[in-house]
Amino acid sequence: MAPALAAHFPDIKTYAGIGLDDASASVRLDMTPQGFHGQVLTAGGNSFYIDPVSRNDARHYLGFYQRDMNRAAAGSAIACGFAPTAAELKTQAARLAVLAGAAMARSSGPQLRTYRLALACTPEYALTKGNTVAGVMAAEVTTVNRVVGVYEKELAVRMVLVPNNDKLIFLSGVGPQPPTPYSNSSGSAMLSQNQTNIDQLIGPANYDIGHVVSTGGGGWAYFGVVCSSTWKAAGVTGSPSPVGDAFDIDFVAHEMGHQFAGNHPFNGNAGNCAGGNRNPSTAWEPGSGSTIMAYAGICGSSNDLQPNSDPTFHTGNYQEMRAFIEATTCSVESPTGNTAPTITAPASGKTLPISTPFKLTASATDAENDALTYSWEELDLGSAGAPTTAQVPGDNVPLFRSFYPTASGTRYFPRLSNLVANTTAMGERLPSVTRALTFRCTARDEHNGPAGIIGGVNFSPLVSLEVSSTAGPFVVTAPNTAVFWTGGTAQTVTWDVASTTNAPVSCALVNLRLSLDGGLTYPIVLAQNEANDGSAVVIAPSPITAQTRARVMVEAADNYFFDISNADFTITPPAVGPTITSFTPTGGLGGAVVTVFGSNFTGATAVSFNGTVATSFTVNSSTQLTAMVATGTTTGPISVVGPAGTVTSAMPFVVGAPPVISGFSPTTGPVGTSVIITGSDFSGTTQVAFNGTIAPAFTVNSATQITATVPGHATTGSISVITPVSTGVSANSFTVIPAPFIASFTPTAGAGGTVVVLTGGYFTGATQITFNGTVAPAFTVNSATQITVTVPTGAATGPIAVTSAGGVGTSTAQFVVAPANDLCGNALPLACGQTLIGTTVRATATGDPTTACTTAVDGGGVFYSITGTGASFTVSTCNAGTNYDTKLFVYSGTCGAYTCVGGNDEDDNCTTGSTASTVTFNSVASTQYLVFVSGYNGDTGTFVLSATCARPTSAPTITSLSPASGPVGTLITVTGTNFTGATVLTLNGAAITGFTLVNATTITFTLPAGATTGNVVVTTPGGASAGSPFTVTTPTVTTNATTSEFSVWPNPVAGNGALQVKLAARAAKATLTLRSVVGQLVSTRTFSGSATELATAGLAAGTYLLTVQAEGRSPSIRRVVVE
Repeated sequence: MAPALAAHFPDIKTYAGIGLDDASASVRLDMTPQGFHGQVLTAGGNSFYIDPVSRNDARHYLGFYQRDMNRAAAGSAIACGFAPTAAELKTQAARLAVLAGAAMARSSGPQLRTYRLALACTPEYALTKGNTVAGVMAAEVTTVNRVVGVYEKELAVRMVLVPNNDKLIFLSGVGPQPPTPYSNSSGSAMLSQNQTNIDQLIGPANYDIGHVVSTGGGGWAYFGVVCSSTWKAAGVTGSPSPVGDAFDIDFVAHEMGHQFAGNHPFNGNAGNCAGGNRNPSTAWEPGSGSTIMAYAGICGSSNDLQPNSDPTFHTGNYQEMRAFIEATTCSVESPTGNTAPTITAPASGKTLPISTPFKLTASATDAENDALTYSWEELDLGSAGAPTTAQVPGDNVPLFRSFYPTASGTRYFPRLSNLVANTTAMGERLPSVTRALTFRCTARDEHNGPAGIIGGVNFSPLVSLEVSSTAGPFVVTAPNTAVFWTGGTAQTVTWDVASTTNAPVSCALVNLRLSLDGGLTYPIVLAQNEANDGSAVVIAPSPITAQTRARVMVEAADNYFFDISNADFTITPPAVGPTITSFTPTGGLGGAVVTVFGSNFTGATAVSFNGTVATSFTVNSSTQLTAMVATGTTTGPISVVGPAGTVTSAMPFVVGAPPVISGFSPTTGPVGTSVIITGSDFSGTTQVAFNGTIAPAFTVNSATQITATVPGHATTGSISVITPVSTGVSANSFTVIPAPFIASFTPTAGAGGTVVVLTGGYFTGATQITFNGTVAPAFTVNSATQITVTVPTGAATGPIAVTSAGGVGTSTAQFVVAPANDLCGNALPLACGQTLIGTTVRATATGDPTTACTTAVDGGGVFYSITGTGASFTVSTCNAGTNYDTKLFVYSGTCGAYTCVGGNDEDDNCTTGSTASTVTFNSVASTQYLVFVSGYNGDTGTFVLSATCARPTSAPTITSLSPASGPVGTLITVTGTNFTGATVLTLNGAAITGFTLVNATTITFTLPAGATTGNVVVTTPGGASAGSPFTVTTPTVTTNATTSEFSVWPNPVAGNGALQVKLAARAAKATLTLRSVVGQLVSTRTFSGSATELATAGLAAGTYLLTVQAEGRSPSIRRVVVE
């Protein structure tokens, strides 16, 4: 749908897709108020559809193969009223002649041509869709979506419903009717009616192709009218059942094909194929034909090839329609990103014998590597007739029907499935007379590109062949029945040459091939380039399993004809002699029973031990027999005699007594323990094992004693001694004390002194734990599976090892030993003027800052601590000794509660390289700062860290006190210079605690109780200031936080509370002002009377200055603390 039309019907959606596991498959889907509809087109004729069971049922759906549809049975057996005029055919012939040599006349794909479609309906059609505009539009969209799915794939043509297509929907007895009424049952009349209506309602300039759907009148269309100025809407499709594939593909796509200049390709002469519907110049398909423009299913039993049309165009229709499309000028072209396949075909000029199968093979390549399909089709013209009409020499009637494209470039004529079954299918006849044959192969791709899923199509040059009645039929005569071959034997294949060595066939050589799947494939070459003399001796394949569906093909080596066996035959594998793979026991005395393993023991006639016949033997199966050793037997191989030969074992059966283990000592120990085994018949021992684990070393001390070492990975179990005679197994088990093992440990990294928990097994009795070889001074075995150990001082990164009586267990993972100051709590001291060498190698991220401080924190680092002096500090790694890309951070606060002071990644002013880092900050006296050194993006290495501390250049000065006098509780502002780093503030020699250093020029403090009149002095690292006098006065009012002018309470006050302010004397007007300690105005207002209230909601916690000035009085200031 055009975008405007789609917006008008938002409940109608269409979709296109391509197969994931079958790249040749394409899908068209739609969701409408009438339910879901699906069309899937695949290679090989397996296309299928999904439709609602009925129009008003959106819950139940039918899924069916397209080949199972029967449009005649569905009540849709209508015929097409199309009959091109002589003038139209002449125009089409001229168009083909002009474009025959042009590339686009034989291929498509690079450009998509989009045409505007105006689709009308009769009121009778509307009744079948619920007689609503939405119902009709949904049905029309389903039909167009399916038709476009075929046209895009076959012709690179798209049709889009015009924006106002709903104006062409005419309901029965409801709403506006067509300006010129439709004759629903007369297709020929509706041609002109539709042209008039669409021109009036849509406008001739606003569409490229018009069509009308109805419930009667059959199919009618004018030939090649798309884009014309007069009859481009002359297309009609009428069916009593206008629904489903039979309507959409067989009829709508068919009639629109006429509008795109496609002719009828069928050659039938009965049913609807008769009566002038056949076009002699395009009658390429036998009988009813099977492609879109043919009449499949409506020409009667003598002509119908199948019930309905395949959704593809015959190669001849494709050529004439593409020629017309290339000549149109009204479409919109858009690039697809696709190129048509390149195809090659076999040579022309061969002569075939009559009544003989043949095959043609094409190959194609595609620039976009899209999936390719192939379709071989006949392009012969002859007299009209049924597909069974007797052949006449020289009458080149079409013999071979069109099939849906497949993934194979080879087509067998007729299909192998019919040859194997010895049947003949309608529409596939071997030529039985002298005549000509003409074929062409069409290659298609399936490209999913910017324009959608558009097919690329190209066809091969014509392959012209001759058929001669002087030769043939060429037939295989043997094997031609259910015979038996034995693998590896010589077999004779015969065939009737039937004069094929003579001219004009002239076939001198043949190839012989073998099928094992009943004649559907022939992968095995029995012989190549054999003389075409009627007989050849071949060797049946061997080795081979039994095959019951074998067939032979004899094919011309320098031509296209062949024949195959008429029936399946059997190939059996050759008889095979016995084999011996092993036997047990491997030795013993007379009377011992030996089990022999191998193959092909069935039918064995004798068993012997070094030439001495066994006392008796039993064949248990084809792979196993048992035999009793005869008395007097000597050491030697075992022999088995079977119907197909004799086999002798590679290893000897040793005659003698088996070893016996009577005891061993010690009975327990770890790996590596030396064990003395006692018993008898130990001479010639070849192996000693502990519970199946072979001991790497042992010594046979005598026939009654062996010394063996417990091997690594041994487990508790019996001891076995193996001699050439047999195996002796101890009655008791040797207990292996296992070595400890470490499965995991936590933490995985830390400095010396870190407590580590080991998890594993067999820890009981552990005597030592080491970290990369350094012995841990203390550890605790908590259980057999857990140990707690402290990392020793001086340990280096490496594995942890646990030693016990069972051996040493070493961890596969390494414990990373971090620097001593890896954790914040182990920060090393740093002082002004000091330079230190440090490292971040193996530093962990445990306890490190995680939020950015000027720059992001990357990876693990180490900590240092420095105390502020009140002066400017600079910490830096700018030193030639720093060998990696550092990051440097300074924090106040405590471990785990870091407050960013400053950070730096790269110091561009560093002369040793910009990858060093520098942070400068103003320190607060007596404040502890944490210096954190890490690396960019996790980089680690050695660094040189220095701390430089500036000192004030002059002592502080006091320029004023405000106020210069006041009682206890007065907030006093000290103004002056060089206050940075102030450490002490005194009044009359007494230290004032809790003063606030606002900035380098301002200090505030509240006059404490007990203060006396005297000088205020400020002391900084730069010295002490001269004194500035302050007079302490006596208050006249004594209340909670009062002065002589006003009182305020509570103080401190909660952040969501309120201050009560009360004047000492009633005032007609008073101004209340609240400021921060740095003078920033927070709020101000006026009031009258003697009291008011100030809400503290929304105020940040901290100290504020509250000023009250009554009219005619001097202002008073109080410090207020908000918690």
